[in-house]
Amino acid sequence: MFLANGFNSFISKPIDIIKLDSALNKWIRDKQSAETLAMAELEGQNLSAAPDVSCGQALGGFQAEGIDLPGGISRYGEEAVYLQILRSFASNTPELLDKLRSPSPGELHDYVIAVHGLNGASLGICANELGKLAARLEALARAGDFEAVQAENDFLLRTADALLDRLNGLLQTVRDSSPATRKELMPRPDGALLQRMLDASKRSMTSVIEDTLAELEQYDYESGGEIVDWIREQIDSLEYRAIVQRLEGVDLTP
Repeated sequence: MFLANGFNSFISKPIDIIKLDSALNKWIRDKQSAETLAMAELEGQNLSAAPDVSCGQALGGFQAEGIDLPGGISRYGEEAVYLQILRSFASNTPELLDKLRSPSPGELHDYVIAVHGLNGASLGICANELGKLAARLEALARAGDFEAVQAENDFLLRTADALLDRLNGLLQTVRDSSPATRKELMPRPDGALLQRMLDASKRSMTSVIEDTLAELEQYDYESGGEIVDWIREQIDSLEYRAIVQRLEGVDLTP
């Protein structure tokens, strides 16, 4: 249907990152500006030179029932990217679940939208069983079978809440297992790093964003440190536009 109506290509969910990259290269890459292509080439070189973390340096040895961690790392190619997506799921899913807690016959359309979002997000982190449950509830709601939705919704919510608890525990364990070092105190966040963060956020350059934030988070600050914590919250929610809007209003003079 999409192709018949003028789309260049179509990729079904869950998104295969290799197919997505291939489609973008085929239909978009050669239409970008020389500056954008140069930045992409530089990022690619940086990624090639970076240590291989696809084997799971941070997640290695950990398990979270209901989530295929090795599958997630394999899908996204980089553990850092997968961890970011896991954090985003943990941060944003509670609000999504709140929209599913009290379904009513007259609001099945809104229920379909919310449970469809849960389905996609779950498959995105390789929480495949939760994704299948959400897909079933979506099908029931689309068919207008409110009684079946009402009968099975509690099990969906219990499953999702339990998975969130395990995921939050995993993310906390990953943070706790990171090498603990005393942070050097700096007067304020480095303006050059914030400028790099701004430029990378404008282009949604995930690896550069994560690397820059890691540099900013190496230090404590006498003043202005709250912006680093705020940026972490936005990155975990994939709110790059919010980062751009705020940093464009900040004096980034070194």
